[in-house]
Amino acid sequence: MLLGTTQLPYSFFRLMIDTMSIADEGYAYRPDRLVKSYYEENFFIEAMCNEASNLSPISMAPGEHYLLPTRLFLSHFLEAG
Repeated sequence: MLLGTTQLPYSFFRLMIDTMSIADEGYAYRPDRLVKSYYEENFFIEAMCNEASNLSPISMAPGEHYLLPTRLFLSHFLEAG
């Protein structure tokens, strides 16, 4: 699956979650919009959040939980190309 960006176990993401969002109709199937509203527009941050949430844009239906890691977590584990 193409969700893996950090190769970290899912339980590790739970330690550094800043907030958990529930996708409403405006963000359904568009995690890029949700990430842009919380951080900034960045494909790598979106991919990491998708991995933390174990969701892809196709499976992000309304009502799904979407995890947003802390900026500290992102700065340590995000590999940008």
